[in-house]
Amino acid sequence: MLGVVLISSAAISLAALTALLMWRQWMETRQQLQQERQLQLLERLQPLPQQQLTPARTTPPAPSAPLPPIRVDVPEMFPAIAPPPPAMVQEGQSRAHGAAAMPQELPELLGVVRVPGSAGSAIFRTGAGSVSTAVGEPIGASGWRLQEVSRDQVQIERDGTRQRLSLGGR
Repeated sequence: MLGVVLISSAAISLAALTALLMWRQWMETRQQLQQERQLQLLERLQPLPQQQLTPARTTPPAPSAPLPPIRVDVPEMFPAIAPPPPAMVQEGQSRAHGAAAMPQELPELLGVVRVPGSAGSAIFRTGAGSVSTAVGEPIGASGWRLQEVSRDQVQIERDGTRQRLSLGGR
């Protein structure tokens, strides 16, 4: 009887030890997978350094022979082109139309992406859909350009006019 108790006790202990080791291995694998996912996300958000974009050369390029300059015949004088006539718009209509059109043309700020060591980027909704834009790039085909990204707002510019957009409103 004592032998049966010892054998069953040893079997239970062995099963518990096996379960504990399997649980520990499962937790370590889960943690490694989570770290890899976070690393992949950071790599996607972080722009590549300029030196990684160009392929590394092992040997210097051979000096090429200088090419002769390209010669193009240019006429002495171009024909004069008359400027287009100014549009006939009444002043009251111009102000009303400009004030009404300006807010509709502003892109809507949907999100801000800040990565350490980067100028950041923002996600906008324009008439053509959603677009992600880095600092200095145009915002889709809206004519606006992203100038600055801060914590919850951005500054955009078009034709010398600057606008500050905040998340959740203009």
